[in-house]
Amino acid sequence: MTGHRGNVKCIEFVGEEGRSIASGSSDNTLRIWDTETSAVTVLEGHTSRIWDASSTKAGGFVASASGDGNLWELKGAKPTCAATLTGHCGDVYSVKFHPSESHVATGGYDKVVRLFDVNTGTIVKTFSGHQLSVSKTIFNPLGNLIERHDSPRFLFAFLPPLTNSSKDNTIKFWDIVSGLCIRTITSHLGEVTSVEMNASGMLLLSSSKDNSNRLWDVRTVSNNADIDHQILIIMEEKSGSCVQHASSHIFPVQGIVLEKPIRKLKGHQNTSKNFIRAGFAHSNLIVGGSEDGIVYIWDQETGEVLQKLRGHDGGPVYSAVWNNRQSLLASCGDDRTVRTWCWREDGTFEQIPEVSWENELYEGGEFGQRVDEVSSKSPPVRQEKVHTIISHVLCKPDINGLVYIICVGHVQELEISIL
Repeated sequence: MTGHRGNVKCIEFVGEEGRSIASGSSDNTLRIWDTETSAVTVLEGHTSRIWDASSTKAGGFVASASGDGNLWELKGAKPTCAATLTGHCGDVYSVKFHPSESHVATGGYDKVVRLFDVNTGTIVKTFSGHQLSVSKTIFNPLGNLIERHDSPRFLFAFLPPLTNSSKDNTIKFWDIVSGLCIRTITSHLGEVTSVEMNASGMLLLSSSKDNSNRLWDVRTVSNNADIDHQILIIMEEKSGSCVQHASSHIFPVQGIVLEKPIRKLKGHQNTSKNFIRAGFAHSNLIVGGSEDGIVYIWDQETGEVLQKLRGHDGGPVYSAVWNNRQSLLASCGDDRTVRTWCWREDGTFEQIPEVSWENELYEGGEFGQRVDEVSSKSPPVRQEKVHTIISHVLCKPDINGLVYIICVGHVQELEISIL
């Protein structure tokens, strides 16, 4: 997807359905792309480059972080700026909606994390403690209480809802109610460029300019806001090193906190650019950008590099994000593009070609050749069923007024009609 006039710093699928993608760029614009047609809506109003974007679950609102923070309403025919969030001194590098969608958290150059009320646009709380800029701010997807059922045992752990990374090489966990920093991870040897949590809230992924992505078990690095810094763990009777023949125990954090990640993911390059980010994908994958212009895919369980996606035309890939509903991966980079990659049945990703109306569908062009059962020499019959992997369907009228079908990507089958 092309159109940005500067490098693309961030991307975000809009809503859980992911039918569109928001991209922020150094050209000071936020663009909303339709994932099927690549149609784009340009949102203008920022006065400096856009570093981050966040969407509500339904996709009705998108927040963007720049020299300021804007809240965009996407409902209706024309998106509008619903609010501008002010209070930071310098660029805002991160913005994230709270799971309740009533608040957003922002962080940036001034080292402070701010919590805004979405309805009023006012700051309701600030979190200070970092020595350098805040690069990314996220919430635990389930809030303060994480509940996990894993028969025949179960575990309840009170976990901090707000986490952020910083250029001071640290990751901090904050309790929203008290405003206290209740845990700090100091293991990274370089600036921490991003943090993400998986859907269960149990795993934390961090990216750093020490050339590593690290995977953490949040239950071993966090605690509640009690003055004794304790974490409450309740388990059914089980055998193991932690609890044996116990129904409930309270452990001091010092006894269970580990500064060692459960996995280190390497092979990519992240040493100097702002900001190379990584995230979770599919059921057990990690995806991330790299300064060498490649999207990296890691196995979450082993840390092995499974695939390197080449397609960006030079310069860093800043971010790669996954949408489960669409089975689609999107990436953005220094080449001013947003690229999409579809999940294949063999467990790998394939880039979806950019749509161009100049491609001849039935003259042996690349689009025509992707659909095996449709002849490249003659139009398809009315209502021909195509048994292939298709996701993007576009219509192109020829000189005789017939509508030809361009198919790109992945779904199970498609009814093709000539109108």
